[in-house]
Amino acid sequence: MRTIAILLPLAMGWFGLCLGAVVAAPQAPEQVVVDARKELAEVEKLAESLQPGDMRTATQLQRRLDIVARKIKSARNQTHPDWADARSRFNAVSKRIADTANATAPATGADPNDLASLETDLSRAERDLKSNRLDQYDDPKFVADWNQRIADLRKRVEALPTTERKRDRHLNTVKWLEENIVYGQTQRQASQKGAANNQRLAAILATYEAAQMPRDLVEPLEAESVVHWVSSIRERLGSIMERDLAEVEALGLDPTTDRQKISSARHWIGSTARRQLEEKLAMAQGLIDGQADTGTQYADFILKVDIKNRDQVTNVLLGEGRFDECMARLNAGVKSVQVGQAFDRSLDRKGGPDRSAQAAKLSAAVAHAQASAVSALDAVRMPAAKSKDPALLKIAEETFKNPDYGVGAWKRMLVSYDIQSRERYDTSVDRSGTRASLTTYHYKWQEFGVLTAEKVGNDWYLFYNLLKKFESGGSTTPIGRWILADRFQSTRILEENIDK
Repeated sequence: MRTIAILLPLAMGWFGLCLGAVVAAPQAPEQVVVDARKELAEVEKLAESLQPGDMRTATQLQRRLDIVARKIKSARNQTHPDWADARSRFNAVSKRIADTANATAPATGADPNDLASLETDLSRAERDLKSNRLDQYDDPKFVADWNQRIADLRKRVEALPTTERKRDRHLNTVKWLEENIVYGQTQRQASQKGAANNQRLAAILATYEAAQMPRDLVEPLEAESVVHWVSSIRERLGSIMERDLAEVEALGLDPTTDRQKISSARHWIGSTARRQLEEKLAMAQGLIDGQADTGTQYADFILKVDIKNRDQVTNVLLGEGRFDECMARLNAGVKSVQVGQAFDRSLDRKGGPDRSAQAAKLSAAVAHAQASAVSALDAVRMPAAKSKDPALLKIAEETFKNPDYGVGAWKRMLVSYDIQSRERYDTSVDRSGTRASLTTYHYKWQEFGVLTAEKVGNDWYLFYNLLKKFESGGSTTPIGRWILADRFQSTRILEENIDK
């Protein structure tokens, strides 16, 4: 007794349904239905001569039924009687073919050791085995049935008289069947392993897609975020790429892995992705150096102001909004140099700009600007407010109550920088043992600035304050509340000029 595994066409699921009553349609049937019924008639006729266990012929008929199924499914009018007839006949002949193919083939002769009967069964077994699909070897029963079928054939061949001249040839046929059923299982295992290897390759390459790679460094630049960004780039260029390339090479040693996919992965990770990251570093370096250069060039300009020339001091520093702009630009220059220092340290950069000299020049420019303003102290005024929204002043007042910020009592406060929405992406490196992974955080926040006139000792000074409220950020980012993110002391101002 043996069973031949056979799959019904997928199209069977399209029509094996009860559709209820069909309303007769007066119009003529569609041509596609006419063609389908004609094809069905031919298949029905051939199915009448199908022998039990003849899987080869059954498979050929089922392929023709697949074409019929597509034609029936494509019909626009599925209420026409001819369409219903085609569907019913399709279901019936599909079931008849499957049942006949799966039936046990009858004995080919009264005597199982009859030579003609044996040769017929051997020939059929060869033909059936060649038509097996790889996925069928996943079914243990399918394999067990084949092993039993081959064992029965071996027993019958070995029972032949040793004087039978065809005995050795038939034993070789049985041996071929035994070897090829094992070969089929081996090929299926190799196919599955190759698929798993290719899937792993795809997973590795997915981590090099644009959305998973460190983003370009964009403004606003902050020292801490730059450190994280450089660290993520270096980690990717170093241990992560080395690990991934090693895994690609290991997968490449397995012959079941797609050779083309191995070659593509090796090139993408070791060449394309590496070049892209190196270009990101080069662009970031140009941006950071450029900002620091801009800051120091402005510092040179301020240092050339003659402190003894009241007109020059007034024109350059003390005109309406001039001092405010000057201190903001110098402070931005100081920050750009701090960012440059953080970038250089993170990159272990050699031969870059002299950050100490840049910082010293900016510090000297700040001192010079403040001293110049003092020389014309009676001309120092608070700038015009950028916003008169009382809600912003209330936010600043409540935020400054935090004693950790060290904000002194102020006589006047105004909005020097209207509220804006900002965002940036930071990438950090997470290490676990010898492995490293990259995590990207999306920072979104609102910010605005206020200028305060505060008493320091016996004198009054202007202080610039930057407030932020984050909607999202990293694991330690304060979310949903206003904080004092930055603050620096500017110039002296006469008390009587504070409200002018």
